[in-house]
Amino acid sequence: MVTTKLTVTKKGETIELGSAGAADFGPRGIIATDLTATMPAGVFSAFTGAGPRVVTVKGHRYIKDDTAQESRGWQESGDDAVRPCLDATWTLLADPAMLAAVLATTTGRSRAGVYDGTPTVLHEGVITLGALHRARPRPCDDLDPAEPQGATAGAKVSWRMWIGEDRLVRRAWAAWDGVSETGRVLYTQVADARMTAWGTRPGIEIPRASGGRAGGLGKILQVRAVGQPSR
Repeated sequence: MVTTKLTVTKKGETIELGSAGAADFGPRGIIATDLTATMPAGVFSAFTGAGPRVVTVKGHRYIKDDTAQESRGWQESGDDAVRPCLDATWTLLADPAMLAAVLATTTGRSRAGVYDGTPTVLHEGVITLGALHRARPRPCDDLDPAEPQGATAGAKVSWRMWIGEDRLVRRAWAAWDGVSETGRVLYTQVADARMTAWGTRPGIEIPRASGGRAGGLGKILQVRAVGQPSR
């Protein structure tokens, strides 16, 4: 299971966004995610108390948005650029290359608390938004952020990761300023993601879409345990 929380502060006002759900892994890494967004009232004008739920597999995204007054059920969209990711806003938690780039900037390590039943070591450091973008693999979809320019690329991200004895990430935290290309601070962000229940077997069901393409509907993905990517 994975839960994420993003706190954005701008001009003294704070908003919290997040998501919760599960991820499935196959022999070559993550193959499916099932995530439901959490958001406060007012983010959508017709907010009804339920955040959008998104199931993603390679090439397909299924969305059920109950924030509208009338839900249209599951809607399918996607193209070749769509792939499942565990996006913690500042890094992709299931991408080995990106995690390696972050850990390469480690400035300190210390024993930390127990997360998900295992003792952890806290790694912490600083990396720039530009370096994060360069380390980012192929996009998760066609809406991935553009390469940061100017002062934005040099903006520093202070990060912390709690890694278990099995070398799996249990928690990832980061804080950074949203900086314009000219160096003006526009807002601040704090992201906090927690991974639990490593070793369980979540089967992610591809929903039946009520509109759009309908390939592969109703299939259950029988895969390896969540959090068990190939080594």
